[in-house]
Amino acid sequence: MQAMKIYPLKNVTSSKTLPNKRQDTDLCVSKYSSVPLKEGFKLLNYASAASIIPFCARKKAKPDDVKREARELCARCHYGKADILDNPDKLKIKRETGKLFLEGYYNDNGELTGVCEELAHKTGTFLREKFKKDYMPLLISFSEKKYGFSEHVCVVMIKRNEINDAQMKGIENLEYGKNLNDIEGFDGQSLFDGAIFIDPSFNIVCDIEKMPPDYTDVVSMNTIEKNNPYNAPREIIPGANNYLGYLKDICPELSKINFPPNAMVSFVVPKNKAGGTLSYKKVVFRVHLPQSKRYIEGTVKDLKKALPHSKFTAFMTKLEEELMKGG
Repeated sequence: MQAMKIYPLKNVTSSKTLPNKRQDTDLCVSKYSSVPLKEGFKLLNYASAASIIPFCARKKAKPDDVKREARELCARCHYGKADILDNPDKLKIKRETGKLFLEGYYNDNGELTGVCEELAHKTGTFLREKFKKDYMPLLISFSEKKYGFSEHVCVVMIKRNEINDAQMKGIENLEYGKNLNDIEGFDGQSLFDGAIFIDPSFNIVCDIEKMPPDYTDVVSMNTIEKNNPYNAPREIIPGANNYLGYLKDICPELSKINFPPNAMVSFVVPKNKAGGTLSYKKVVFRVHLPQSKRYIEGTVKDLKKALPHSKFTAFMTKLEEELMKGG
């Protein structure tokens, strides 16, 4: 595969972070894109948990109860989409209003597998039912710098109280593109007081103020109902990485060639050249190397030559065929 090229991963910089950086953080509500807030708010200086009024005289779920259940659940999660390699014929590219959509990318098989938005949806749904009297899940998309993710969806469990219940309802009913500050009486400090951060993709569970520094800007946030990936096909944004999982799962033949165990693979539909028409006929794959912040890139032609019988080659070939159908 001599035609492969090595590129540096783009650095993810952050001017707005979560409380472990002790700076203001702007949060917005959208499906998978960022919308600016009228005003920033702080996830700092939380009110005392003792100030939360209990709903009744029953035993409330403690943070350790939620963390324990979340850790057991996350331990069963497996990041990746190896399942779609078994049925590449089900993949279809659709074009709508100048955009590309991939049908067959999301497949709710009932197992704790998938990419970040799927695992966040599945674990968040389970935890909501388990702790619905005391906690509510928000799905928040962060920039994540370890793998260079521009958007990485995680779960944040919000403590229930009268103020937060009203705010969650406001988030659920907020129109697409509107600001959180459009919610009457929005109070970010209350919303994140005692919140628990969960990344089921990488099995991380902690208090929100103890989040690892790999998670930087908040890109978007929403309720589980409004961020259900199974409600629509995957939008393929030209030039963006569409992650498939660890190389050892997606293309084990390549993983034997001295790649690190946490190397990850994605596919990319390249952007058109300036002034070009909407015509995508090529697709490339990337093997991301987190330790060196670099990636190796190759084409379908490379795969056919080096790994003609690989499931990954068949998958990439099907994608390219679908792109060519649209002209």
